[in-house]
Amino acid sequence: MKGTFILIMMLGAPIRADVISMNNGDRISGDVVKITGDRVSIKPIYSAKIDVASKDIAAMETDSHFKLELKSGEQGEYQFSGADDIGRAILTGESSDIAVSLADIREVVEEDERLNWDGKVSFAQTLSRGNTNSQVANLNGSYQLRVDNHRTLFDISAIREEKESDRIKELDRLNVSYNWLYNNAWFFAINLTAERNPVALLDYRTSVNPSIGYDVWDEPTITLSMQLGAGYQEEQIANATGTSSLIDWRLRYKQGFRDGVFELFHNHQIHQNLQGRENLVFNSVTGLRYDITDDIYLNIQLRYDIDSEPVRGTDNEDLTFLFGAGIDL
Repeated sequence: MKGTFILIMMLGAPIRADVISMNNGDRISGDVVKITGDRVSIKPIYSAKIDVASKDIAAMETDSHFKLELKSGEQGEYQFSGADDIGRAILTGESSDIAVSLADIREVVEEDERLNWDGKVSFAQTLSRGNTNSQVANLNGSYQLRVDNHRTLFDISAIREEKESDRIKELDRLNVSYNWLYNNAWFFAINLTAERNPVALLDYRTSVNPSIGYDVWDEPTITLSMQLGAGYQEEQIANATGTSSLIDWRLRYKQGFRDGVFELFHNHQIHQNLQGRENLVFNSVTGLRYDITDDIYLNIQLRYDIDSEPVRGTDNEDLTFLFGAGIDL
């Protein structure tokens, strides 16, 4: 009898869940984990995470409080409490309610979730057999960690190219950037870069570059960030070591299309040495990602590097086209 009473109480007790009501009348219950201007991600109890286009949502109700930021810059902690007569989301705060379009939301984070991270690893390889035997392989990884107004970015890549069993390219590059966002879109950065390219006689090159940066956009659907700074570099070429001060410029861009199914990205770095060789170095990667599933994507990349004063006997330009696949971590 006692067990029956407990079971009845459990069945009668309300189950805590967020609810999304769709324009077609469907309802999805679960845990809302991410909200951007064009999509909402919800984790139902019975399945994997589902991404829902904001334009297909009629109303949304959440049990959790969220830390919300509008594109206008307004911030606050609210619950989603349905929609008004014209389809705007009703947000319930401590002192008042507001109504906004989902498209006006820049970022939504659960109140107790201070840590955000995103990572990608991709691999590409091309083979050619016939009159000329060649192969190119590239492993690339990127990772971003943000806690409150502290952001750290990692990017590592390794390229190997062989032609008729001879190694004609061996390039490894690592970039680490710490950003302190001190005033809305403005941030202070410290950048560490290390690379090697033995085929081009570059034994190693390392640099430390403090800089000031600005986030033109820093949203889940679009990112555009720029930095300008100065620093110190050491490099060893053909066993000869040299040091130099330098000016450093960096740009980072990515943008999602078709509800995030496609993502266009471009990153580049330019630095001008002020001593020693006084050369200008330009490194860039431009590409397109296409999501096959929520975690797996196809990846097309074009990597283009320039050194205005290359080592004697080496080219000043390096162009590599890569096609492969990757995974979201």
